[in-house]
Amino acid sequence: MDDRFPTNGNGVESQSTLKIRLENLLEKEAMIHNAFSSSRTELFVGRQRYFDRLDEHIHGDTPPLIVTGKPGMGKSALLANWRKRYISLNPANKTIIHFIGISPRTSSLASMQLRIIHELTYGFNLPPDIPTNQNDLNVAFVNALFMSAAKGKAVIILDGIERLEGRDPAQVLSWLPIEVPANIRFILSVSPGTVFDVVAKRNWPVLEVAPLEVVERKQCIHAYLQNTHSTALSENHINTIVHAVQTSNPLYLDILMGELCIDDAPSIAGQKISRYLSAQNIEELILRVIERYELDDTLNGADASFFRNIMSLLLSAGNGLMENEINELLRGETPSPQNTPLKTLLPNMKHILIQHSNLILYKHNAFHDAIKSRYLSEEDEKRRFHLRLADYFGKNYSSQRAIEEFPWQLTQARSWNQLFGLLSDISFFNVLYETSAYAATYYWSQLEENSQMRIPYAYCTILESPENYIDRIKNLSFFLKEKNLLTEALKMFEHLVCYYEQNKDYENLPVAVGILADILYERGGMEESMQLHKDEEHIYRSVGNNYGLMRSLSRQAVIALANDDLENSLHLFRQEEQLCRELNDTYRLSYNLNKQAEILSLRHKTTLAAKLLTEAESISRGIGDMSGLSVCLGNKARIKKGSGNPEEAMTFLKEQEHLCRTLGNSKELSVCLGNQSLILTTLGDLDGAFVLLKEEESLCKNMRNEHGLSYNIGNRANILSIRGNLAEALELYKEQFSLFKKTLNKHGLSYNLGNQANIHYSLGNAEEAMSFYTEQERLCRELENEDGLSYALGNQAIILAEKGDPDKAMELHKEEERICRKFNNMEGLQRSLGNQASILYSKGHLHEALALHKEEERLCRKLGNKSELSACLGNQALVVKDLGNPDEAIGLLKEQEAICRDLGIKSGLAISLANQAEMLAQNPGRADEALPLAEEAYSITTSFGFQSLSHEIEPILRAIESRLGK
Repeated sequence: MDDRFPTNGNGVESQSTLKIRLENLLEKEAMIHNAFSSSRTELFVGRQRYFDRLDEHIHGDTPPLIVTGKPGMGKSALLANWRKRYISLNPANKTIIHFIGISPRTSSLASMQLRIIHELTYGFNLPPDIPTNQNDLNVAFVNALFMSAAKGKAVIILDGIERLEGRDPAQVLSWLPIEVPANIRFILSVSPGTVFDVVAKRNWPVLEVAPLEVVERKQCIHAYLQNTHSTALSENHINTIVHAVQTSNPLYLDILMGELCIDDAPSIAGQKISRYLSAQNIEELILRVIERYELDDTLNGADASFFRNIMSLLLSAGNGLMENEINELLRGETPSPQNTPLKTLLPNMKHILIQHSNLILYKHNAFHDAIKSRYLSEEDEKRRFHLRLADYFGKNYSSQRAIEEFPWQLTQARSWNQLFGLLSDISFFNVLYETSAYAATYYWSQLEENSQMRIPYAYCTILESPENYIDRIKNLSFFLKEKNLLTEALKMFEHLVCYYEQNKDYENLPVAVGILADILYERGGMEESMQLHKDEEHIYRSVGNNYGLMRSLSRQAVIALANDDLENSLHLFRQEEQLCRELNDTYRLSYNLNKQAEILSLRHKTTLAAKLLTEAESISRGIGDMSGLSVCLGNKARIKKGSGNPEEAMTFLKEQEHLCRTLGNSKELSVCLGNQSLILTTLGDLDGAFVLLKEEESLCKNMRNEHGLSYNIGNRANILSIRGNLAEALELYKEQFSLFKKTLNKHGLSYNLGNQANIHYSLGNAEEAMSFYTEQERLCRELENEDGLSYALGNQAIILAEKGDPDKAMELHKEEERICRKFNNMEGLQRSLGNQASILYSKGHLHEALALHKEEERLCRKLGNKSELSACLGNQALVVKDLGNPDEAIGLLKEQEAICRDLGIKSGLAISLANQAEMLAQNPGRADEALPLAEEAYSITTSFGFQSLSHEIEPILRAIESRLGK
């Protein structure tokens, strides 16, 4: 159902059935990033020129700044230290830093976006909007940037974007808009390579971090020695180090100093320096460090596997490990709990590991990569450690840490049966869902993509007897609804409603009633849905919950609109509007005004609709709601198109298209492209329209949007029909008909029947066309769809006129005209007048016919409808000729010919050429001019299968040939 209420919750305060209140996973991740950032600020020798450049970027008005440099050049340290300084100077500004790759979870695009949305939502008090699928998440992410920018300034630092997992390098920045809002400053770090090459194509400014100069190296060493109180190095040792080429890399120098300061004995410093400096790069240096730990006898006699296991476990963890967790995992591998080797290792590994709030992480991605290469390069070995961690966390699976790690470890191990069993446990599912609904969706999506196991089977026992689990099914019910498992969700919510009614739980009851109504609506139960929403409304009014009341009124209005009950829908939206204003909910108000404008435009009250859209646009721009603004622009375009201003409509649609692409909103983009194609078709740019429709088709198929695809198919068929490719057009209309039946779209079916009838009529099958038009009329009267009814009546009238029943035809056209004037339907009115003029012409009422054709021509020109204009000009020409003005008639036909050639209207072109030929042939001196026109006309009809038209034109051609003696 079309909605604009927050999507990150179910409207009810979460109450865990296990009575556990867990810390939000996003807050936990923020702690990890802050720990990593702090580790980079413990010891840093400032490089002022870089700070100045970062300051310049933040205070300027430029696109994202790219910080680059070879691995180990200190990009992370630079950004962490600059951020620390910036926060101290600008405490009011929101600053977010995200280090990609410091743990496996931090490499997830979705996790990163969720965390940033969470930070911005709370930092700027935005409406909560946390979708549960990636496409909507991309839109919510970009919209959160714009809405935040409307309230204040934010700095977002993303370190190591090349480490985002599963990203095609060509699409690595597809989630980040090219146009970043003015108050948002992005700083992105990326190492040289394929990803940097892709980023560079955006032509964003670049700051390259250079190697350390000798003086800077010496400053770093002295700072390190002072911080660690080490006396291990003499000045000679220091000089040897600073003049080594390798130490120009800050990471190399940091690791080297960490190793040299472990043992403070100056007597062996020279030996250690020589050994480590023999490593020509970071990779070789890390290898020497690993080898030392593998052979270190301080590990209380344990063999090298002890160090290997610690490092492998840390590498396999989703978000690091606690010291006690490592100890418990390694129990049996240590001589005694009182003398744990881990306690011996940790103080000497500060240059390798971070320990913050008892959580241990890798300090450098380079160590992470080296450990992976040395210990976990084989899939079987990786899986073994993931299963080891899964087994450990599975022993207490309701703990906070288990919620983070247990399902993640099973997913990484591809242990689908175990994951299925875990997610099937309703107690675990409840805790997981309350902690992160997105995580629950993610794990189930992984399970279903990689196995034959499905959600309904997992909860079959509960689904069979919900009443036996009634106090534990609330979260599962919402999840089933989110996953579009409507049959299962329907049963669950029916039981929840009964349960809440029995217990007089008026907090949860209206929410459950409302969602049950939504499910029925999506399954086609309009009347039942409306009644439940009225019950929901009554409860909200009785308990004084105005936010819930707004939701109920809005959904009732949407149902009324779907039922073409425009008056009631508008009344309900106006009630909601009043509440929006009372509660100062501008976010919701802009959506409400858009919906009211949509209804008013359907009722052809365009002036009032435009006034509401002006306010809605102002609100959306003011709060930075680009999603709402996009909807508003689309509605403004619809009004302009309907009032005969296609060029102005196209301007609004182009701005909407830009916003959709900026937001990454594929759904709205597809609709926008489809609307543009309709205008281009009207203006005669069929090639341009078809290009847009092909992109729309691709978007709809990627989104599995059958509703949008069905209309796209029809619009492509329309173009093929105009071009004379009738057989291809008919096949597409049949495909559209099947989709409309599948999606229960009766309104779509009514128009499809008319379009199929048009094709049959053009192919000379008048009887078959009449049966389609009659069925269209019946369906439109059932749906009270007067717009569609006017088309059905008008087209039936055309066939009746051709069959020799002009009076009945005129009667239908008059009803058609009445409907069109009632709704100010200029397109329909133009067609009706033209057809009435043709009947009057056939009855010899030439002056009356010409008057109607003139009004028809005026409407065509006002609408910019060149296709209909061409037909109007041709018909006028026949009347004018019979009134004794052949030259004026030829002039009208020439304009018709030019339009048909421009638009590629083959049937119209053939008619125009044939009429010109016939008129010219009547002038003995111009028969030679007539012949090529008649030949071309006949050739067109035979080439494109216009059989009935071919039979009409052939006698004209033969008569001219006979006159010329051919």
